[in-house]
Amino acid sequence: MDKNNNIPKREVYIPSIIINVFIILISLYLSILLIKSKTFHTYPCYNMIAFSLLVSLASLFRNIPINKNETCNTFEIIEAFFIICFDKLIICILTMQSLIYYLGVVKTKFYYDYEKSIYFITLSISIFVSLTLTIIYVSFFELKSSGTYCYCKDDLKNIIDSIFLAIFFIINIFCTINVMAYVFQKKKEAKAGLIEDLDYNHHAKRILILFFLNLLLFFISFLLNFDKNLTFKDLLYIITLFTIDLVNSLNRTVYKETLKIFCKQKYEQKYGSKKIKTLEDDEKEGNGGLNGDDDEDDEDIKRTRTDSF
Repeated sequence: MDKNNNIPKREVYIPSIIINVFIILISLYLSILLIKSKTFHTYPCYNMIAFSLLVSLASLFRNIPINKNETCNTFEIIEAFFIICFDKLIICILTMQSLIYYLGVVKTKFYYDYEKSIYFITLSISIFVSLTLTIIYVSFFELKSSGTYCYCKDDLKNIIDSIFLAIFFIINIFCTINVMAYVFQKKKEAKAGLIEDLDYNHHAKRILILFFLNLLLFFISFLLNFDKNLTFKDLLYIITLFTIDLVNSLNRTVYKETLKIFCKQKYEQKYGSKKIKTLEDDEKEGNGGLNGDDDEDDEDIKRTRTDSF
């Protein structure tokens, strides 16, 4: 930290700015796809885009060096409010994604019977919890400078945050492990020739990657809970968020819609009008959950419900 002007070291600040630019580009691109493609008008896609926008805003506010003193003025308090709220919402939305993925894969019939209700109930709970904790922290606990921004520092706040993180961590791990067990079992059955292989290997790899990234994010969040000084932990937090956002965004739905909108000829050459059996079709036949690949718009919508979780 530069003691004279209270801005972070270049080793932290410059990489954070560069990463933030990429995060904003991802969220903008997903928003464009949402506007231009009806395939993206599904609740899992809304969830994916909401997470990307949250990550973009959270990293953006973290990189606005407006704090000059130990005490926080009005503008810095407002900035702190958004940073705290976005941090909580990111954990909530990430857990919400895991829960929806679990229900869509393991409890498929229940999920599609109540898809809309599940989405809005989990979203409402996420917003309520995040706003409630943020209002409590900003109203009753002291805000102090943590480098380039103000943040709440209090022992009681640390305890509340630890409980919050522990609850959502347990939900996240429970859902992810159950999905992993389900997909790996299907992968084994497909390898033995008992069922049709609907690209279970792809889903297994994707789940494993997100599982370890989620673990890392929760671990860093626990560390930051007790150390609010702007250090490399803060940079690692932003890098982890960026990586999760990138993995979420690099799915076959985004790839196919990019081709369909911007490279129509290549899309037709690659996919044409063929219909590929999906994992949702498999579930309807009594064999399991998840969605595979379809190529017409209505089938693409089915595909995005789980491929974009």
